[in-house]
Amino acid sequence: MRPLQNTGCPPRRHARPTWSERLYVEIAPERMALFRFLLEARGHLAYFTVLDRRRALVRVVFSPDMAAELEQGLSEMAESVPFSIIRTPHDGPVTSTPKRP
Repeated sequence: MRPLQNTGCPPRRHARPTWSERLYVEIAPERMALFRFLLEARGHLAYFTVLDRRRALVRVVFSPDMAAELEQGLSEMAESVPFSIIRTPHDGPVTSTPKRP
């Protein structure tokens, strides 16, 4: 195995976060693939997990030190894919709508 080479990048001056930030997005189900593509095209600023596929409710997880970049990316993405951000308090879990039998 080859040793890692120095890329010449300066070391980070701040500690890496030990937790992730999240926000919730509701999008039309037929636009979910495009939303994922556009999010990944932004250098993997965040990833998302589908909480409710019928409602197309997703949880977007990102590093807190990338919040400004994600906000800018989402505002640019909103021009191509309409979605709404659901604001929730961070003091408790958010769950998807219960599945009906």
